[in-house]
Amino acid sequence: MTQSEIETDEIEIDEFSPARLAAGPRRFLLSIPVGRTEPARLPMLAVRGRRPGPTAVLVAGVHGDEFEGMAALPELAASLDPQDMRGTMLALPVCNPFARDAQDRCSPDGVDGVNLARVFPGDPDGSPTRRLAAALLRLTTRLLDPDDLFVDLHSAGTKYRYLTLAGFRDIAGRARGPSEEAARHFGPGLLWRIWDQHGMFNAEVARSGVPTVATEAPGQGECRDGDVAAYVQGLRNMLTWRGLLNGPPPPRSRAQARCPTELTAPAGGLLRTGRAVGDEVATGDPLGRIVDAFGETLTTLRAPHPGQVWALRTFGAVAEGDLTAWIAPP
Repeated sequence: MTQSEIETDEIEIDEFSPARLAAGPRRFLLSIPVGRTEPARLPMLAVRGRRPGPTAVLVAGVHGDEFEGMAALPELAASLDPQDMRGTMLALPVCNPFARDAQDRCSPDGVDGVNLARVFPGDPDGSPTRRLAAALLRLTTRLLDPDDLFVDLHSAGTKYRYLTLAGFRDIAGRARGPSEEAARHFGPGLLWRIWDQHGMFNAEVARSGVPTVATEAPGQGECRDGDVAAYVQGLRNMLTWRGLLNGPPPPRSRAQARCPTELTAPAGGLLRTGRAVGDEVATGDPLGRIVDAFGETLTTLRAPHPGQVWALRTFGAVAEGDLTAWIAPP
């Protein structure tokens, strides 16, 4: 069955139940009342295996300018064979349709101007984006328990470039160990230990006790085939580890989990960079400089410690306080 042959049903988000699904692929539009004339409608791809097993909820598009996850989830769903699956995979490729339609990180000002990734657990009586957050978290925590998996796919968006990262929230609780183990099965490579942070979708799900992985992809406003393929393979690896897919044990990263240091701009201006993501730096090495309209250097950004550049702002204009780089310790 091709994707175009799969029927799409619209259902109110609080009425959706995977227990009612027969084995096979399905497509839905999840309807969410958000206080506007029309409800928000979120696409969801569901694939239920022929045998019972765990549930995985995979999401992307929390930011509207992060495209790799939006592309990877439909590809993943199309690649799954229900006859060779246990449990259910649910994928939401566009969590914030307001931001996606605006091709921006946040909901547009005409909606409420809110960054969905900073307002969880949301507010069912709040502005549209806050209602969206409340409905998404309610769905996720209703469907998942400690034997399941939640994955939140992000990328560098339009103003940054990141290395591909798989990470877990460093939040004490029953989800801490399984979350790290899931991230280690994304594949070989960099392992990101993520600080606690209120307001983020993945942080709030991890806090509820569900094993949770957050990822980053290179971004720069692009949607490269290789980056999408890396996401699809990483997701398949984690679904195999969690027991939804059959197959040999996926590779397990033995990398040290690292938490990068964030560098922000101490002044606004033009950011002139001479580094690239992946570069190794020593303490005090220049990363770039901020210049004013006359070309005069206002400040030079320097590495606070030795390590590797994991993220770098690639958009030239910068305001005071903007993120400019991540440096991961050795």
